[in-house]
Amino acid sequence: MNNNQQVGQKDIAKALGVSVNTVSHALRDLNDISIELKEKIKQKAKELGYVPNGTAIKLKTGSSKTIALVYDSLINPFFSFMASKISYLIKQQGYDTIIVPSNKSNLITFNTFMDLLELQVDGILSFLDFDESVINSKLINSLPIVIIGRHSSTNIPTINIDDFMGGKLVGEYFKTKEYKKILFTCPQDAEMTTK
Repeated sequence: MNNNQQVGQKDIAKALGVSVNTVSHALRDLNDISIELKEKIKQKAKELGYVPNGTAIKLKTGSSKTIALVYDSLINPFFSFMASKISYLIKQQGYDTIIVPSNKSNLITFNTFMDLLELQVDGILSFLDFDESVINSKLINSLPIVIIGRHSSTNIPTINIDDFMGGKLVGEYFKTKEYKKILFTCPQDAEMTTK
């Protein structure tokens, strides 16, 4: 096999003398084959440089296992901190995150929304509200959408952040430590909780 040719499950099966179905089950971590054979197949896949075909997986499962996270400014430390933590929590649920900038306005336009649908994401988490053209579209109900940190006049679910209470807690902390100069930082081990 030349270096430009992608390794497939057939190549792994041929190298090990097993069926393609066995390779497929091992790579999906199904329990109908032994742990030893699974590990052998996974090791051979790694040796040969096998990369799963995302398009084929989408077609087979009907899911991209990807959530779009839409923002307007990662320069803002709040958005970058939230994006980092949300991506981590999404990964814990077995999904990947695709971060999508929307620099044209403070609303998600119909064109941006259509771009997200074309990516075949399984859901959208957005720091932005949606413009009228999206809200009035029948496509708005085609996948789960949640708006984070913004009040929306639509029926789209929102996660609101209590800025007043957060600011009060930070202020009280700084007051007890008698800090005179304050720099906003986000520690790596900071927790995010939802209610």
